[in-house]
Amino acid sequence: SDATPARPLYVNNINSQRLHCCFRTLYGKDEMELEHSDIMQDRNLVSIPYEVDACSAFAVAASVDLQHLDLGPMNLASLSRVTEMPMLTHINLNHNSLGDAGIEALFRALTEVQCSVVHVAASSNAIGDEGAAFIASSLGSLPRLTSLELCDNFIQESGSIALAEAIGGLALPDEADGEEAAPVGPLAVLSVDLRGNRSRELGARRWAEVICAHPDLKFLCLAQNELGCNTKEYFLDLVCAAVASA
Repeated sequence: SDATPARPLYVNNINSQRLHCCFRTLYGKDEMELEHSDIMQDRNLVSIPYEVDACSAFAVAASVDLQHLDLGPMNLASLSRVTEMPMLTHINLNHNSLGDAGIEALFRALTEVQCSVVHVAASSNAIGDEGAAFIASSLGSLPRLTSLELCDNFIQESGSIALAEAIGGLALPDEADGEEAAPVGPLAVLSVDLRGNRSRELGARRWAEVICAHPDLKFLCLAQNELGCNTKEYFLDLVCAAVASA
């Protein structure tokens, strides 16, 4: 057979890595890179029926790990009925179909019960600017949230800017009278992964401002975000800010 042999890998799905990645690998050689297709191949994909209620897990679990199940908004429709999430700290919902409606239902429920969640992963969920903006508006009500993973969604400039402004605690103009609101200060977020979105130049500029001012942000990934699509100026601002914060 001419098929490429599978690479040896070790997979741990319980968030033991610093960035709480879904897949942790231990290799003998540093140059080996694990691809998503090495873990989950097309023939292994499953789709959970939309009428299945996945909400009860949030009430009793410390870590909810529901990935590659094609979960949609209907599967989380009953989250508003969950009145307590006393142990929940980690949520991994990568590679589903939540969209803006599903991610809004999730974060609304988390804020309403004052959840102590520290990590939320929702990569590859077709989340757009509306969903990102709702996440941004919820972060202030989730004071223990330190890690946010939103890779490979459809978040463009406005959604990326909303997240940057919320995490950086930057002063925003009041929509009602045009006056600047008092800055609330940076949130205690340590890690933000937006790889594979479309923050572009304006998003890069806002994140550069956050990097300069945020005292605790340790990890920010804006890879594959079209940062130099039209001009390199804001990308260079981001690089300079990162260097200055080191």
